[in-house]
Amino acid sequence: MYNLLKLMIEQKNYSTKEDLQHKIDVFYAVNRITEEQYLELTSLLNKEETPAEPIK
Repeated sequence: MYNLLKLMIEQKNYSTKEDLQHKIDVFYAVNRITEEQYLELTSLLNKEETPAEPIK
């Protein structure tokens, strides 16, 4: 399950971040992923992309 969720995040294959975060929460709650995996997936999902500096 962890590998599938990680792949979805990396490929941005989800409708909304909130929806995927809810799924991650549920899998953690029912012990389908470990706490370490939960924290990693949540961090990956919430990682903000740094906007590129405009070229002058």
